Amino acid sequence: MVDSVQGYKDEVQEVLTTELNGLADNAFSAVSVAIGGWNEVMCTLEAVLASINLDQGASTLAFYFVPSIDGTNYPDWETGTAESPSNEQYYAGSITFIEDTLQAHRQLRDRLSPPLGNFKVAVRNLCGEDLPATGNALRIRNGVYSSQ
Repeated sequence: MVDSVQGYKDEVQEVLTTELNGLADNAFSAVSVAIGGWNEVMCTLEAVLASINLDQGASTLAFYFVPSIDGTNYPDWETGTAESPSNEQYYAGSITFIEDTLQAHRQLRDRLSPPLGNFKVAVRNLCGEDLPATGNALRIRNGVYSSQ
């Protein structure tokens, strides 16, 4: 069976921008604003990096969905480069960049299952170097998928 997008429910939301600008290698970003009202859908993430020279196949952004049980209160989230077992429990997947030239980069990851209700998004820079100082973004869009 192949999953295919039946349609998107909402417009694309830019959830992280300044939080990614200059993010140190191996560091966790701050969390995004709350994203809410999604129930039983899948989503697509798009990572956009400004001009940066990445190592082919070894440059990754890990992303995390930080849930809220009541739509208001969120668990603790640690920023910075320290290892954080409490952050890792919210790991949702990763995006690996495959081009190794000095250029802007754009990659998608789809068929992700976000938490029900409200959640926030964060990333960890595993690209091997600090992200560019400006021009970075993480976007999300929820969609309905069907098996064929």
